[in-house]
Amino acid sequence: MARDRSSAAEKGRRAKAAKLARWKKAHPSTNRGYKFRLYPTEEQSLALAGQTHLSRALWNNIHAWWVETNTPEHRITKGELDAFVRRQRKDIEWLGGFPAQASQAVAKSYWQAWERCWAKTAGVPNFHAMSTTRPSFDIPQSHNLTKVSDKFSTVQVPKVGAVRYRSHRPLPVGSRVTGARVTYDAGRWNLVLRVEVLKPKAAQSNLELRPVVGFDRGVATPLFGSDGSTYKHGGWMTENEQRRLLKLERQGARQRHARWDRLGKKTRPGANEKKTYDQIARLQAKAARRRYDWQHKVALQIAQSYGVAVFEDLKVGNMVASAAGTVEEPGKNVRQKADLNRSIQNEAWSQLLNLISYKIEWCGGVVVTVPAHNTSKTCHACGNLEEGQRESQALFTCKNQACAWSGNADYNAACNILKRAMDSGLVVVSPDGTSWVTPASSTHRGSTTGDRGVAEGTSLEASRKRENRRLNGSVAA
Repeated sequence: MARDRSSAAEKGRRAKAAKLARWKKAHPSTNRGYKFRLYPTEEQSLALAGQTHLSRALWNNIHAWWVETNTPEHRITKGELDAFVRRQRKDIEWLGGFPAQASQAVAKSYWQAWERCWAKTAGVPNFHAMSTTRPSFDIPQSHNLTKVSDKFSTVQVPKVGAVRYRSHRPLPVGSRVTGARVTYDAGRWNLVLRVEVLKPKAAQSNLELRPVVGFDRGVATPLFGSDGSTYKHGGWMTENEQRRLLKLERQGARQRHARWDRLGKKTRPGANEKKTYDQIARLQAKAARRRYDWQHKVALQIAQSYGVAVFEDLKVGNMVASAAGTVEEPGKNVRQKADLNRSIQNEAWSQLLNLISYKIEWCGGVVVTVPAHNTSKTCHACGNLEEGQRESQALFTCKNQACAWSGNADYNAACNILKRAMDSGLVVVSPDGTSWVTPASSTHRGSTTGDRGVAEGTSLEASRKRENRRLNGSVAA
């Protein structure tokens, strides 16, 4: 039935919509993810696990139908996808136990996965296996959040009920919850709230007053600044945790090889072997949370301290490639290269750069990336490029007799990174020599590349969206 546009109710709805549009235009906002730990009961845990299985099953049904139906002669539309999901819930009895809005969210995620594929920013969507997919499902309307104590609140999950979560921090004033996602990661249930928050007004005057800095990322020293600042951390695991991890890894290897000898390699792990892998995953997840927490704190500190941060445009995926080679041409120093690769991946360089990118934008600053070649081999004082100048991991000595500069190798690389940005015009100094700015026409603003980077010229908001997808554990990410 068509609405009567002349009715008082319709005029009121249009007036409210226009008022909301004017308010949003005057108060620009963005979406952020806030992660909390859920504490469901044993019965609720079973219900949550059931919904994650239904979400994965629906995704696989959609993908099977898409592969069979989508042809060059007939391209599936979004409307046909929604109609298929409704038919699935009606025709398959056990799938009808999955909430309707959560089903629509699966269809939306699947469509977005294809959009990222068409835009060549992600691969082709595929089936989701139980062993490799992070269990998760969406709660599109999760406005029913209730505070029950100083430490805990509850969220209403459809077909599960009120589930407790640890509200360790409040949501920003003036924010609006637009949805949520429940994820299961290494023995922990998590709630990720999608929150619409107001964008802070970037103070350009503060940007000009704050200094510019170049950062060199490394393994021994995670971040070394051109101003001499360093950001270090201890191990992500305690000594007892490292010993326990080594013990569990050896135990898992023994169980795996025993199964191979008994049943062959094309067999699934048994219950005891799975328990061992789950314990390993819990320890590694704890270390990852500690790393993520440290990176968040360091990123905020850098964003509040500097107006412009310059980084190398590292191709991390190429840097951690295996050196094993082939049977005909075996690699050299394979074990040493594997240890270096593990150390680089343990630092999560691209994740740190993504965090710094969106945080510094919120503080009115900007991240600039420059080519990485020869920054560790060139003397920043005289520009001399010669092999053997980096005598060790920490010591750099210029072989130019007229210069003969000697000092920390990471500091030398950080100075070269900053100098390269200035020489290329990406960063310029004001005539009075006190303020640093970046040209508005620079296409390197916010560009981050590597194992998780985005293409040059894209906005810093892409880093924030990618971070939200990581938090949400989206099946389409």
